[in-house]
This record gives sequence, structure tokens and C-alpha cells, in this order.
Amino acid sequence: MPSLCLPGLLKQVVAAEAQHVDAHIIACFDDTGLDAARAIATKPVIGIGEASFHAVSLVAHSFCVVTTLSRSVPLIEDNIRRYGFSHRCRRVFASDIPVLELERPESGASERISEFIREGIRLGAEGIALGCAGIAEFASALQRKHDIPVVDGVGAAVGLAETLIRCGLEPSKRGVWARGWTGLNDTERPLARRASNRSQSSASNCGQSFSISTPKRSPLPFCCRTDAYAEVSPPKTSFSLARI
Repeated sequence: MPSLCLPGLLKQVVAAEAQHVDAHIIACFDDTGLDAARAIATKPVIGIGEASFHAVSLVAHSFCVVTTLSRSVPLIEDNIRRYGFSHRCRRVFASDIPVLELERPESGASERISEFIREGIRLGAEGIALGCAGIAEFASALQRKHDIPVVDGVGAAVGLAETLIRCGLEPSKRGVWARGWTGLNDTERPLARRASNRSQSSASNCGQSFSISTPKRSPLPFCCRTDAYAEVSPPKTSFSLARI
């Protein structure tokens, strides 16, 4: 269950804030733990699912989602309704290709995803959101192949995080994401408090930095794929990937 990863994910957020990162990205399309992370973080927290829906809606009036496993479909559909995009989403498809198989050319992942893109277009979709960080590397090729916007959630999340940083925006602490009991132990609370109270002048001089958390175990090559986003980020942006 996604909830089983929450303690580890939240500890990663606390640890990353103690290292003065400027934003956090949850690189799981289910947006696991997003509200909880925003409640304890002092910096923007972006889920790649929510980022994808916003991004694809800016370039397409309607869209469909192509994810990996069928068990993720109900969670993604619930999030789409909660975020207010249900009237624009035509359908959520599952390729049923395990994440660890995506690296293998013989898995036929790209063609399998293409089949669902063609079906989405038949249903009226004008854009595609790829529903897993593990298939982000297919986005450009699929966009060229189908002549339709194809959104990679990690790239969209990085871009949104940079925008929020430049605008000086941080999570609201009124209402839903108000600070309260965090479930952190006596060792972790001081780290969170110091991160929260630090002044802007104490921020790292290395430029914008991000904490990227993937609640589900991912293959080592995923770490390498974070390098692909250096092209759309400032040269001094740094990434830290937490695999839980």
C-alpha cells in the first residue's frame, strides 16, 4: 500500500530541508504523501501527477493518462477528480508493464504505450500525460510519433518548482497544510525547526536545489535519468534522489 512508505518519505523531506533545498518533488505519479509532505515542509512540494495534469491542460483541452500498473488507475482517477480535472480527462490507461521492465527493449514498452495513445486520441484526447516517472524518457519520441503533446511528469514538476522558487512562493500554513504534529521523533524535530527558521541568507550558494523522492523502489538507472532534466534547469541546479 502507498501509505506504508509515508514515514520514510516524510523523513526524507525533513532531512532535505535541513540541507537547505529549495523545493521537493515526489516522483511517484500517485502523488503519495503529497498533503502530508506539504504540511511539514517550508518549501514547495510538487507531485509529478498534479504537475502533469496542470501542464497538459495548458497545451491540450482534453487528455488521457497512460500509466504502468492497473492497480494505480483508481488512485490516479481519484486524484484527477480531487484536483478538478475530471471533465478534461478522457481516460486513464494502464500498460501493465512493470517499472523494472521498462529498461528492457524486448518489453515492447514504447509500442504498448503507443497503442493506448492511439486509443486516447480516438476517444478525443488532445494531449497525453505519462503516468510514471519510469516512462518519462519516452516522452519526446512519443510526441514526435503521434504529433500530440506528451507530458513527462518529472520535467513538468521541475519546471513548476523553479517557477514557485522564482516567485518566492511557499506552502500556506493556514488550514489544510498548517503545521502541527508531524510524527517526527525528538532527533528529527530540531532539524525541521532549524530548516523552518533559517534565514534566506543562510541558503546554499549552489543555486536552486531539489529533493526528489520516489516512494516506490526504482532501478538504479532511474538515478541516471535525473541528468536529463539538467537541460531544462539552471546550470547550478542540483538534484538529490531518495529511493525509499
